[in-house]
Amino acid sequence: MSDTNDEASFEDMLARVALVNRWLTAHEDGALRRALVMGRLLLRLRPLCRPGEWAAALARAGIDPQRAAEFMRAADAPRGGQARWRSVRDALAWVRENPPPDAGPPAGHDARMRWLLARLRTLLTEKAGALGQGDAPAYLALVAGLDDLDAKLREWADAAAEGGDA
Repeated sequence: MSDTNDEASFEDMLARVALVNRWLTAHEDGALRRALVMGRLLLRLRPLCRPGEWAAALARAGIDPQRAAEFMRAADAPRGGQARWRSVRDALAWVRENPPPDAGPPAGHDARMRWLLARLRTLLTEKAGALGQGDAPAYLALVAGLDDLDAKLREWADAAAEGGDA
């Protein structure tokens, strides 16, 4: 923010984000649309913020930084995916299942395996949705197989934590 106009613009947008945040907190209906609007506003606002002041700006607007990041990721999601969401919970589930491309897998073998399974499940589900009726069941069967693999991985992790063998 190099001059007074930029600062006024930033503060004006921050006030709008704060208003949307208060509304989201108070109302349930229309929350998904407002969450996406808030995410889009935050995406426009972020580049206007001085380095190191983002957290303070969010605090002034009464917005949790984690929630801001989630809404920004949801607002930046492909429109086709957004069209399938019916609630903020759906949007947040997508954010958790689709980490940013530069995020990479989490630390720890079990966490990496669960991350890879979630990414593969998402890719296969999207592929099945894009296919014709004839091919979709095969992809959906693969997704179901991943759920079984995920359950087995959790069993192995639990057994290893207890010192046993699954």
